[in-house]
Amino acid sequence: MQKINDQIQSVSINQLTEHPLNRELFSALTPSEYELLRQSIQDHGLQHPILISKEMVILSGNCRWRICKELGYEFIDAKLVDYSYEEEAIELLITENKARRGAEDDYIKLAKQMDSLHEAWNISAGRKSAHDARDNGQKKRKDVAAVFGMSEAQVGRHLQLLKLNPNIQSLVSEGNISLMGGVALSGLSMDMQNLFYDYMQQTNYPKLTVNEIKTIIESLCNTVGNLEKNIDSVPKTETPIDDIEEKEIAKVQKAISKVLLLNLSNGSKNKLKATIISTLKKLEENA
Repeated sequence: MQKINDQIQSVSINQLTEHPLNRELFSALTPSEYELLRQSIQDHGLQHPILISKEMVILSGNCRWRICKELGYEFIDAKLVDYSYEEEAIELLITENKARRGAEDDYIKLAKQMDSLHEAWNISAGRKSAHDARDNGQKKRKDVAAVFGMSEAQVGRHLQLLKLNPNIQSLVSEGNISLMGGVALSGLSMDMQNLFYDYMQQTNYPKLTVNEIKTIIESLCNTVGNLEKNIDSVPKTETPIDDIEEKEIAKVQKAISKVLLLNLSNGSKNKLKATIISTLKKLEENA
């Protein structure tokens, strides 16, 4: 178990490094928040020492450290944290920063915090903790939920977001997709998620409601289902299709999928339908 020493040390500011997970797990302060903290340190000095490991890695106080460097500090007040396992350092990184920073607005970063705390406490479905002997009582999902002031179900919904591909995660982080919208998308395959992202690009990333997202998902599923039926209706040849043909077919599938996502006029729909039917007939004739 980690222990924060009461003694305050003055350490060289240039010997310290940021924890590698800090930027991944926590949003940067807004410009106004950063300037307010900077002004406070400039006027009154550092009021609260930062927390560091014996390897000179900052566990809490990365923003204060950067500001002190900007202000020309050569030394900074710090408290040393003793711990035996890296998981304990990650636990402290999450709990201390959460307590100091307050609510995290980025759902993806929040989900990563929850996931990291699960990992640090070795909480995983159907797997006994390897650290039971030193845990003094295994942590459970309810303990993670308590840290974030949520129910276990709410934590579970956040964790669903980590099943999204990176592009859609970015849209969630930017606020273009809500928490529940992301949860609705998380059940899709990666191929379907890619189709959804293509749609978002075509529409310049609108802010969608959950119902709008569900409607788009239904449309995508119908589109892909119709494409698969058309492809399955093409007679199979005994000769295997080589790599070049596979790639060309994939290009056609992707092109048709994108076209079907557009709001086509009736004339364009009929033209597309005629083209597909004509192509399928030619494939049957050449079989």
